[in-house]
Amino acid sequence: MQKMTIGWFLIAVFSTACQNDPSPYGTSFGALKPLADCQELESSLKEAAIEQMNQDLDHSLSWALRWKNGGPEILDDAAINGLPAPSPDSGKSNSNDQGANDFSTTNTQETGVDEADFVKNDDQTIYLIAGRILRIFDAWPAPETHQLSSYTLPGLPKRMYVRKNLAIIYSDLGTQGKPEEECFPTITDSPAHCPMPDKLLVTVLDITEKTKPTLVREIEIQGAYVDSRRIDGMVHTVLTFPQPIFPEIRYWPEEFEYHKAFPDFLIKLMFEKLRAKNTKIILNAKLSDWIPRVRDTSYGPFGPVANESLMLECPGFYQPALPAGHGFLSIMTLDLDSPQDPHFSTIIGQHGKVYASTDSLYVATEYWNAPKGIWLADTAIMQEEVTVIHKFSLAGESSGAEYQASGVVPGRILNQFSMGEHEGYLRLATSSGWLGNSDSQNSIFVLEQQSDRLTVAGSIQDIAPGEEIRSARFSGKRGFLVTFKNVDPLFTVDLTDPTHPRLAGELKIPGFSTYMHLMDQDHLLTIGFDAEDAGDFAWFKGIQLQIFDVSDMSKPTRTHVETIGTRGTTSEATANHLAFNYFAPKNLLALPMGICKETQHTEWIEEKLMFSGLMVWDVAIDKGFLEHGRVSFPAPPEMEYACSNWWGNPNSMVKRSVIMDDYVFSISNDLMKINHLDDLSQDITSFDLQ
Repeated sequence: MQKMTIGWFLIAVFSTACQNDPSPYGTSFGALKPLADCQELESSLKEAAIEQMNQDLDHSLSWALRWKNGGPEILDDAAINGLPAPSPDSGKSNSNDQGANDFSTTNTQETGVDEADFVKNDDQTIYLIAGRILRIFDAWPAPETHQLSSYTLPGLPKRMYVRKNLAIIYSDLGTQGKPEEECFPTITDSPAHCPMPDKLLVTVLDITEKTKPTLVREIEIQGAYVDSRRIDGMVHTVLTFPQPIFPEIRYWPEEFEYHKAFPDFLIKLMFEKLRAKNTKIILNAKLSDWIPRVRDTSYGPFGPVANESLMLECPGFYQPALPAGHGFLSIMTLDLDSPQDPHFSTIIGQHGKVYASTDSLYVATEYWNAPKGIWLADTAIMQEEVTVIHKFSLAGESSGAEYQASGVVPGRILNQFSMGEHEGYLRLATSSGWLGNSDSQNSIFVLEQQSDRLTVAGSIQDIAPGEEIRSARFSGKRGFLVTFKNVDPLFTVDLTDPTHPRLAGELKIPGFSTYMHLMDQDHLLTIGFDAEDAGDFAWFKGIQLQIFDVSDMSKPTRTHVETIGTRGTTSEATANHLAFNYFAPKNLLALPMGICKETQHTEWIEEKLMFSGLMVWDVAIDKGFLEHGRVSFPAPPEMEYACSNWWGNPNSMVKRSVIMDDYVFSISNDLMKINHLDDLSQDITSFDLQ
């Protein structure tokens, strides 16, 4: 198979289609078309590859003509080297039959929809991935916690599920492009900024005997993990498969020399000759050059049995109505209660944000609208953004996800919490433009499925012009939205009538929330950042915890607030809801925290790291926040400059916490501590995870 890499392909026709449609949002993007056979799939892929090659070649041609007519003095390295311009891109194991009465679990968006994480637990066992090792701890009684077993995994294991007697672990087997420490995620998660792995391994372990995990199955896929959800015994994994690179294809004629003055007609002739050569290379390619391979190995008493094949039979693919490159997006469903082969549902398209209810899974992909042939780069003019949404059913008669419908709305979504499904309607919160621009705005769209299209049933637009969304949450017939530029407007949204959603109330306060958690039906518990209004901008300050009373949607009120530290204070929970641990049975909130304080020097003020570890609060609707205690973790030398971090790049030492009755387990990348709630300052025991 040809070497594969990820490309980020701009679609130039979205805006035109939307502008010409009298009802532009959600109806101009048609449903995906199932491809009947391998011949149709091959033709579709080659057509898309030729179209993209032509756009790339047109881009190089424009550089050549600009050079000849007094353009830039130096061409970019990619053009000189003959490449297109870059795009940025459970059994019980201890002697006690009874575990903890109350225990925290993974903080998920929807009830009944589990999300993968590197820590999982039940009432007496903790499973955690540290480095390349899965460790299983007998954690009850907590003071007697001990490691039962460890299992070394290939590659770089990052996340897992545990259900009954099985553990399902995702490991990256290789990453192309920049090393992981140089990966800077953006609002687009563009692969050029955040390179994705080339290959994924799904490992299934039998953990019936927790002292001896046994390898049951390995599924090796030539693709990258995007996201996943588990609903009972069905694990749905969203994968992306990159576009193939054909080494023979060139984007710069060999005979062209940029220091020579060629006439325009000769330059164009050179490129047309190259265009014909490239087209022939693509047309002569085999279908196997595009379709990834899957190696599925089962391990039994008679040794391993491997089955290697192309990812999917041709009729399982869907083609978008508008061009979307020639990479693949697939949902792989693994039935943990059955040894059958994985089920794949695949479309020609790109990865995006993932949301799932118990019935449906949605993938929302952002695109930028740009003139044909213009690549997204620092010098390109960004135009209107759009988000394409694909819906897959999880409640059909088949054993996997089945494609249902597609739609499009203007703007981009922030994360999975910008989506929420209720009674068959999908609600989305989007931002258009960029913070501080007069044309930036925010919207809420309600989509309904009509045949194979997701169409807009209702919308609210022009919310908070000049600001952008920092957090969103949908719950039943209500929605909550936080936007920010200088102050934090919390908007409450009445979604009782999906065809006529409306803003019910608004509250303006300093700072902004990055995550909103429902304490109960009438109260929001949030984490975010305090800020000081400075006119055209705001100074970020410490981390801010807040409780909002939303019982009267027309008049949301902030009842309690707690500010921790000063500028630079950081918490994993500000950017990752899996680190947010609100333990309702004991009204406790446990959060990873790195606290910075301002230190006065003779000529300047700097922030210094004063605490690193886990903080626990007693949280009551009527009394607010009362600090319960702290679990301190040693800060390594590289944390010396932790307080200079940007608010969107959390780097707290502690990553997760688990509460079992009166005990707290605090977990960093290389250390796990156990403390009693009566005295969190005293460690009962700790485990070196290195």
